[in-house]
Amino acid sequence: MRGRTPARFAALLACCACLALLSRAGVAAGPDRYEPLPKPGERVPLTPDYYFTYAFQKPPKLGAAILKLQVFTRTGQPDTSLAVHARADMPSMWGSHSTAFVELKVTKKGDYILPMDLTMPGEWEVRLIFLKNGKVIFRGSHRFSV
Repeated sequence: MRGRTPARFAALLACCACLALLSRAGVAAGPDRYEPLPKPGERVPLTPDYYFTYAFQKPPKLGAAILKLQVFTRTGQPDTSLAVHARADMPSMWGSHSTAFVELKVTKKGDYILPMDLTMPGEWEVRLIFLKNGKVIFRGSHRFSV
């Protein structure tokens, strides 16, 4: 079992468990099911009642990077009632550098945050899934270079 460690096996099991949960919530894993997002900082409509914005805390480079999202009601009030799941990976080597889908944590300020470890230079993609009451309301993706 060259190259396989208990930690890698545990990470693989966690990834499979997360994907199983997301599939039960109606989330498809196909790459063609994610709407391309506009550039960071722009409003992205989720439903007639919600929109969100997103941006990197600092321009992404090798190492740690943080993507911050903010969800708002149509009247512009911040909202944290949605569940947001995300993953980051390199499209050219799908699955090799994946963070697996994780539910984003909400900060005290009401921001959703996705910490990422960008391990290689090249093109990366973040996939976002927004859920309201357990139902998927939006899937989007953003590609960026490191």
